[in-house]
Amino acid sequence: MVRKGDSSSKTRDGQLNASAVNLFDFSNGVVSTQARINPSTSTGSFAGATGYLFFNGVGTTSGPFVARLEITGQICNADDDDN
Repeated sequence: MVRKGDSSSKTRDGQLNASAVNLFDFSNGVVSTQARINPSTSTGSFAGATGYLFFNGVGTTSGPFVARLEITGQICNADDDDN
């Protein structure tokens, strides 16, 4: 199954918002997501941030769905010189 939508992660430093594409293989529980950070809707220290996040893992329960994920990617803050 493929699902497109928005995702957000809230921390004490702000909220990181992204547009994501999620891939689910229910036959074996594999989950994969690619998310592009939205600089205009992220807040706090993430305001203006750009970059990508990748989530890969396997579902551990199905009701509600819970997955153990590895997260990789790059977040470039608006005030970084490398941006």
